[in-house]
Amino acid sequence: YFLLRGLELLKQNGILCYIISDTWRTLRTFEPLRTRLLKYNIIHYVDLPQWIFDATVNTNILTLVKNEKDNEIVTAKFNSSLDKNWEILNQTLKKISQQNLIEESNEKVCIYTINKNDIKQVNNNRFIIGNSDLYKIFKNNKYKILGNISDIKVGLQTGDNKFYIRKNLGVSGSYEMINKNLILTDKEINKLSEDEKENGIDKKKHSGRCFIPYDKGGESDVSEGWLPNYFVSPSYFINWSKESIKRMKTYKVSDFKKDRGLSAKIKPGDKTRLVSRFQNINFFFKHGISYSSLGVYAPTFRISHCGIFDQKSCFIGIKKHSSKVLLGILCSKPIRFFARSFISHTTDFQVESAKLIPLPTLNEREKEKIETLIDNIIKKQKINSKYNYLNNEQLTIDDIVSKGFDLKSSLIQEINIWHKRTYPKLF
Repeated sequence: YFLLRGLELLKQNGILCYIISDTWRTLRTFEPLRTRLLKYNIIHYVDLPQWIFDATVNTNILTLVKNEKDNEIVTAKFNSSLDKNWEILNQTLKKISQQNLIEESNEKVCIYTINKNDIKQVNNNRFIIGNSDLYKIFKNNKYKILGNISDIKVGLQTGDNKFYIRKNLGVSGSYEMINKNLILTDKEINKLSEDEKENGIDKKKHSGRCFIPYDKGGESDVSEGWLPNYFVSPSYFINWSKESIKRMKTYKVSDFKKDRGLSAKIKPGDKTRLVSRFQNINFFFKHGISYSSLGVYAPTFRISHCGIFDQKSCFIGIKKHSSKVLLGILCSKPIRFFARSFISHTTDFQVESAKLIPLPTLNEREKEKIETLIDNIIKKQKINSKYNYLNNEQLTIDDIVSKGFDLKSSLIQEINIWHKRTYPKLF
């Protein structure tokens, strides 16, 4: 609102400079705002380190002039862990304000220029920050995108997780601990009928057991240099009994409020509105890839547990390609760079963003090599859940994917620097 109001009040050739949340740059919901901003002369936009205002949101400086001139736009971004380094901040801001700017990229800060037309060529007019040569590769139409070769879906929203979900010991979340004697085996889950998958399990048939794996996202362990990629043992389980599913399909918002002593806050529409949302149920109990859409290190990708998936642990169903090859591609450094630099830089990497991920061109020998490497990773992860694949097999996978994008050594180095700048605790 304040930005739009500022544009309304600004006189012709007047200058607007705001410090605002950085989410406007790439989130789909801000596309109308970005479209309007492109009508003006954008001078620069700079993502600031979080410590400046000690805020819970990331901040951004946006400067523009109210005229229709087109010029090279200066962009910049700082290492998130620059602990109150005012000297580097001041030096960088001075560089940005000068003419004849020289681009730079190191582990502490990056400064790039971008043309307004390049922004217009990005889906939803995203205001990106990144190397122009890598951006050209990203938008090259010779590379297929993930949305063209797979189905990407959000999952179940129970509306009352504490009632339905249980967790393993040591896992985050205020859920009750799972009684492992109540979990169905993989073999039993594979034999469930279509009716049981849709309407719930008859507990009598399984000696009272009715819990199945629930893909709900994965936690990163940066201290051990680990991301929840490739394989993660089930940590969450959902009650999929007939009684549970019946409640989920009939439990209204009014019931939810009444059970919590909030009867006075019940609205007329609450009596007909369900608490839960059953979304894309035809993709439940399918083999595919699960990915966490929310978090600083999102997206992270791993083999799905062939059960139910959550709204924030989305499902990727493969149409024709090998799921292992695709998994290796998605977990690679080039893909993480493209995803977070040119698609969505926020902590919520939504389904529509995932659809835009570019895919490299690989030959059969390279695909077989990736499959072998992933088999090795998963085998080791089943023995040691925190196996450090990042400094082992992942290095070779990254090389194969980089070659599939025809990346020169200088661009590979740029991607490595971006990782050190963006995730200093991990790389």
